[in-house]
Amino acid sequence: MLLDRVIDSCSQAMKFISGRNNADAMVAVLTPHGDPIVREFGGRCEVFEGDEFDVLSRYVNAAKHYNADYVIRITGDCPLSLAYVIEGAAKIGLRSHYDYVSNCDERFRTSIDGLDCEFISTKLLNWAGDNAKAAYDREHVTPVIRRESPSWANLGVIINHLDLSHIKLSVDTQEDYERACEAFSSALSKYQQALRSYGHGKVHRL
Repeated sequence: MLLDRVIDSCSQAMKFISGRNNADAMVAVLTPHGDPIVREFGGRCEVFEGDEFDVLSRYVNAAKHYNADYVIRITGDCPLSLAYVIEGAAKIGLRSHYDYVSNCDERFRTSIDGLDCEFISTKLLNWAGDNAKAAYDREHVTPVIRRESPSWANLGVIINHLDLSHIKLSVDTQEDYERACEAFSSALSKYQQALRSYGHGKVHRL
């Protein structure tokens, strides 16, 4: 399942964040009430249930439940998320004391579509929860933050050295799913070939 890959990347990033940034980090899947994901993934990581349509409230309530200072948002349609991208966003956010920093601001995007990562302070998340009124903003969580944050919010953006925004790796259609499966299969095949060539302990995965 593609969500397995998202959890794997987040779990790897969690180790980096905890080990290198003097921070406690955990992985939680936020899901609508009654979703089968609760049974399937409850043993792998934290699972927090919330309103099916008001996704923003899920984040606000989850942050409160886990007593989080910051939330790093990776959506389920990004199964090719990379741990070092997530850890990099966390490092930038913590170092610069940002309330929000991401690589997916549509106005300046250079990141691959599918490697989206957002670092959000609980303070700003709570502001969004109190002030977002439109159904679109409640469903998509962060547009209201990028569009009309309060004056006190410290915002940043992550820009790549190369503009790769034309590349799509997010999974929204059957064609996207097949493309992602092919990418996984190809990488696994080359990993196995490299093990035979270089030997165990000498093949590294990012």
